[in-house]
Amino acid sequence: MTMAKLASRIILASGAALALMLVAGFFYPALAPWAWHLRHGNTVRYSEKSIFVPPGWIARENMPTLRLTKYPSILPFDEMPRGSLSLTPLGKREAGASEDSYSAWQLQFRAHHSGAEEIVQGPITSGSGAKESVCMESFSKISAAKISASCRLFRGEWAMEFLGSQEDLDFFLDVFREMN
Repeated sequence: MTMAKLASRIILASGAALALMLVAGFFYPALAPWAWHLRHGNTVRYSEKSIFVPPGWIARENMPTLRLTKYPSILPFDEMPRGSLSLTPLGKREAGASEDSYSAWQLQFRAHHSGAEEIVQGPITSGSGAKESVCMESFSKISAAKISASCRLFRGEWAMEFLGSQEDLDFFLDVFREMN
């Protein structure tokens, strides 16, 4: 093989490798959750509960919180990440929280989200008994596409902080209502 042919093959292989890296980098947000699900499946065990992790989301444990993150399918930098959910067990002393602690939590949420461009809703109660959830929600007057929510799940034994779409929030609240 001549030096010219060898040089052209090296250039061709280098170009192909660079193109492959660019495509992989562009689609990395879709590949990361796929790889996570290959390794972990669709659930993660956390603080004696099995938490469902839907496709497109990954879960990371950062004691005492479990954080779920949703990535876009391609890389638009303005939408990274597309959703975030944090779950924290509050422990026995917070379980069955009194009306005073619920009121304080609601006031704190309202104060944090009381900007001129935000609408705050709540408390919104769903479920009953051990599966009761109480949520406070906030969204922008300009665009209701992103919603911020703070919830107390399982009679106040768990805290959930959420940022993402209303569809994803409703999905997770349905999942938590089905959990034991």
